[in-house]
Amino acid sequence: DGDKIAKNMRLYLSATFVNGKTFSDGRAIQPGYYNFDAEGKMVVPVLQNGVIGDYLYINDVKQTRYKLVEYNGALYFINDGDKIAKNMRLYLSATFVNGKTFPDGRAVQVGYYNFDAEGKMVVPVQKNGVIDDYLYINDVKQTRYKLVMYDGDFYFISDSDKIAKNVKLYLSETFVRGLTFPDGSALGVGYYYFGADGKMILN
Repeated sequence: DGDKIAKNMRLYLSATFVNGKTFSDGRAIQPGYYNFDAEGKMVVPVLQNGVIGDYLYINDVKQTRYKLVEYNGALYFINDGDKIAKNMRLYLSATFVNGKTFPDGRAVQVGYYNFDAEGKMVVPVQKNGVIDDYLYINDVKQTRYKLVMYDGDFYFISDSDKIAKNVKLYLSETFVRGLTFPDGSALGVGYYYFGADGKMILN
């Protein structure tokens, strides 16, 4: 006011004032609150990166809902009110996980994930083998109806994507085509037994 410079005060600067302006280090000035010192100079804020309060900033840009974001080797979910999800379990659909990977390079699959007190996704142990009657290979649940080899054993994926157990099944050409026993001989059309652990019983 009165064409005087602002001194010893905190002001909110909208886009009208900051568009096209940069700090001396080249960063774009974002709309927000800024302090001006006794000489009228703007106090340049420290570059905001990481979790500050309940928000995630990357190079001064506050991340907005709803998305899964990787920062500094961890995955965060930006939830309601642009806040990161903390101490909660969320279902992430393909919309959120497509193209995303865990730090070890594995693709993030659709499913439920836990986020800890810091907002970081708890990286699940890679699923391999039979877990609760389902067969997983590199985190991918095998689906019906097919004969699958895993770790040297054959499993038949039956109804509801569960492995067949304690059963005798007739396998047609559709299921055995191109598959071989460990000794290299081809599987033929016919009846096969699957044990209590779901593995094909080889005589």
